[in-house]
Amino acid sequence: MKKNRNFLTLLAVQIILTALYAIPAFASEILFVSPTRVNLSEKSKVAVMNVTNMSNLDRTYTVGVKDIIMLEKGVTQTVDNFDYSAKKMLRFFPRQFTIPAGQKQSVRIMAKMPADTPDGQYHSHVYFLEDSTKQSKPEVEGLAVASGQAVTSVPLAYSVMMPVTLSKGKVETSVNWIDPKISKSVKPGAQPGTYTVSMQLTRSGNGQGVAFFDVLYDSKQIGKRRTAYIYREIDKRDYKFDFKLPEGIQGGKIQLRLLTGEKSKPDLVQETSLSIP
Repeated sequence: MKKNRNFLTLLAVQIILTALYAIPAFASEILFVSPTRVNLSEKSKVAVMNVTNMSNLDRTYTVGVKDIIMLEKGVTQTVDNFDYSAKKMLRFFPRQFTIPAGQKQSVRIMAKMPADTPDGQYHSHVYFLEDSTKQSKPEVEGLAVASGQAVTSVPLAYSVMMPVTLSKGKVETSVNWIDPKISKSVKPGAQPGTYTVSMQLTRSGNGQGVAFFDVLYDSKQIGKRRTAYIYREIDKRDYKFDFKLPEGIQGGKIQLRLLTGEKSKPDLVQETSLSIP
């Protein structure tokens, strides 16, 4: 019996961890947050995030901050602190709240930058972590062993994270690509006519790099505009994305464009032609 109890305890822990870390699959069904990115500055020190409970349960959330850095492979990693962290410069109200099922809660995010903060951009991630012990009813009724008996109840907790950027003083950043290439997509389940564009992005300056990518064939844009970020703590990163050619197109070349600046009206930085393999 002791062995069975240990097994059930481990199973319960595994379910909780799965709920906490497999968030993207659940966030759209449980919690809707708008906007999905927050940009603060000396002139705009306050922003409001609207959090909507999309589920049929009352849920309680705590607001906090995590430091997440980007690595050169393009993946991110949680750290305790880093040189360009915004963690100590962010304030929230409220820090904890309960949202009834189907209702909305507004959260104010405020920037408090020390006067001696060097010019540049700083970033962290705001998270909304659920307190599953305060759910209006259990999310999971029980766990069943092989015999079919329900032995325990494990509430599931949900969380989402959003990036927050703080800008201080004069911020200047440039982004460029190195050696863009095109190849047939090797993703499992990729449809015929799907290709991968890969490259290395470089960043210079004292801010976060943001790049937009357009793919054109015969002067017509293919698919939607892609957006890539390169955080301030690195000067280069790997980046790739897939696109699908319209049916009936075989061979020829695509035009690849890199743009930066304001999202509504970006500036063209680089352009090249790539032969379709």
